[in-house]
Parts: sequence; structure tokens; C-alpha cells
Amino acid sequence: MNFASREQRVDFLLSYFRGELPSFERFIPPRLATYSEKRRALAALVSFFGTKRAPQEVVLALDGILSEESRERGWVSAYSLPVSGLAKVAVYEGDILRLQVDAIVDSASPTLEGSKVPFDTSLDAQIHQACGLSLLEELAPYRNELHGSLAAPGKAFLTKARNIPASYVIHAIAPKVGVRPSRKDETDLKYCYWSSLRLAEEAGLKTIAFPALGTGGNRYPKKEAARIAVDAVDTYLNRHDTAPIIIFAIVDKEDSEIYGELLQ
Repeated sequence: MNFASREQRVDFLLSYFRGELPSFERFIPPRLATYSEKRRALAALVSFFGTKRAPQEVVLALDGILSEESRERGWVSAYSLPVSGLAKVAVYEGDILRLQVDAIVDSASPTLEGSKVPFDTSLDAQIHQACGLSLLEELAPYRNELHGSLAAPGKAFLTKARNIPASYVIHAIAPKVGVRPSRKDETDLKYCYWSSLRLAEEAGLKTIAFPALGTGGNRYPKKEAARIAVDAVDTYLNRHDTAPIIIFAIVDKEDSEIYGELLQ
């Protein structure tokens, strides 16, 4: 199906998803006057669509938009980043979805279904929105293996990526913290890094980018989470000669200072 403009493609997708999800109309403004309003509404509808299978022309139309948006964000090569005080480790302050690496790591939902929260801004939601419906298709075999149960903290799952500069997404299940992190939470968070690195190494990947796993909605304190991340990576690198180059992708000045001190 050919479209004269990106807005026509969005209109086609809105029409399809609205028809499939009539009960979610209450979340969408009745009038969508601008392209940005339409695009925002489309992102919400795609998240509501969940694990259903869409027709190929819908998948391709959405992929076309997402690929264009990825190119507009611009790409940053992993090899352009300066190495930190820890060998084979770099720090990148910016959007992980711009990184041209073999794999980015997602702090994934234990259901492996992405986010169904309207207009969610979590990293898990952003990665699923940027990759499109194919990411949930890639995760389907793992969901089937779980038989409806939740993936355990510390586990990680490798899938191909589409529409972003990274070739793969590793879905790591970070622990969800209560009042304070427990010893088990610390062990589980450490295994998130080790499990992800093991998958990357087994797949022959050369570069991998980690966000600050466990922070944000999982409520792991930033300083403690960063210490565990750096310790886990340092230990893994010392034991594995073929481990990939590691990038810590962080989003704000506070994290930048924390990781900067740990990696001196």
C-alpha cells in the first residue's frame, strides 16, 4: 500500500487500530487536529493492541513511520564513545534508542508484553513503541514457555530488533524493590547484567548498551544500582576475554556524575 505522506500513513493506522479497539476510544481525544496529536494517539493504541497479530500491511505501515523517526533522531556509533577508566566500558549520556550497537538492554516487564499503560514514558514502553509490533512477535516463544507465569528477576531474553539502529534487544527482568533493596534484590540485579552479557557473548555480539537497570519504576536507589552495575560488569569482563564492549546509557546529569565517579 502506497502513501503520499507520513500523515496519510498515520491516518490509515489510526483507522485500523480504532476499529480493532473501540473500547479504548475514551482514551483518545475526539478531535485530532495536528500530526503530533495523531501520532500520540497512535502510540497509545498500539500499546493497547498488545500481543494480537496485525495484518502485514499494518505492520509495514507502522514500521515505515518508526524507521523514519529513528533516522530523524540520528544514530550514535558505539565506537565513537571514549572509553572510561574501566577497560571496554564507555558512558553515553543520551537516548539509548539512538545508539548504533549490536544490542540494547531493556528493563523489561516480567510478562514480556511491554506496557499497556496509556502514554507510558518508561524505557520498556519507549523501546516497544520504537521497534513496533514485531518485538512482541519476537517475544512470543518466550511467553509461551512461561505458560502465563512471570519471568523471574535476573533472567534475560534475546530478540531481534527492527526500526532502531541496534540489531537486537535483550529483555532483562530487574527486581522490583519494596521499602529497601534486599540481598536477593542485589543478587537479582547483578544477574540481570551477567545474564544479558552471557546472551550477547553467546550470540557473538561485540557491543551492548545498558540503561540504569532497576531504577525508575522498579525503585532501586540510583547509587546502589550503579555500584552493582559497575561491579557486575567489572567481574564479568575479568572472567570473559570475549565479552562485548559495554556502554552505560544514562539520561540525566545525576546518573552521569554517579557513573563518572565509579568508573574513574
